Amino acid sequence: KKTKIILADGGAFVGDHANVKPNRLNIANRAVKQMRKIIFGILKSAYPKIDMNKDDFFKTEKTKRLFAELERYIKQNYTGAAKKRHFFNEKPKFAANAKCEDIGEDAVCEMPMAAPLPSLEDAVKNIGESFSQRLLRFIDESGKTSVEIYKKANIDRKLFSKIQCDNSYQPKKKTAIAFALALELGLDDTKDLLASAGYALSPASVSDLIIEFFIKNEVYDIYTINTALYEHGQPVLE
Repeated sequence: KKTKIILADGGAFVGDHANVKPNRLNIANRAVKQMRKIIFGILKSAYPKIDMNKDDFFKTEKTKRLFAELERYIKQNYTGAAKKRHFFNEKPKFAANAKCEDIGEDAVCEMPMAAPLPSLEDAVKNIGESFSQRLLRFIDESGKTSVEIYKKANIDRKLFSKIQCDNSYQPKKKTAIAFALALELGLDDTKDLLASAGYALSPASVSDLIIEFFIKNEVYDIYTINTALYEHGQPVLE
């Protein structure tokens, strides 16, 4: 059964997921991973001197460089295991426009008055676009049809119809990211789309850093991104 599905949806091998249904794509992806292991095992037995791991074998030189850059990006930006800072060893930080008068080792500062916070009623009145509204606007601006976008995002028609008809629809974060990748949005627009659904890309999340890295480098291929997520033990995008 799996073989028939893969043969029928051969596009799954090359990352063309537009016409593959989600459940069939998941089966195909699992089978492809298994086939990769089998192929590598055969080649390794035939050529025992091959000095590379099974993941590197399937990467081009360009992809290897990209993944090496990704490793550096995660190391430089990941804050999930942030170093503990000792409060008493830190110097006091004041606002740039604070007026301070030194008295020995102490400092007396006059802090500027904070601007009054808007009322809850004003905040609600000035609420921005909903996720649904912003998504549909981005689709219009892309010049592509909604069908092209939701298929490329691997979202089924029923779910897209719910999003389209319900301005208050709350998507999963994965869904919002899938649409951002399908639309090939820049990082700022991706953050705007996620924010409209109440989400953000966090430096404390490895998966978010991976998504951010590929968007910054204008790499929107779902297979490449899923490979990176999988290699870092993160949930893949469906």
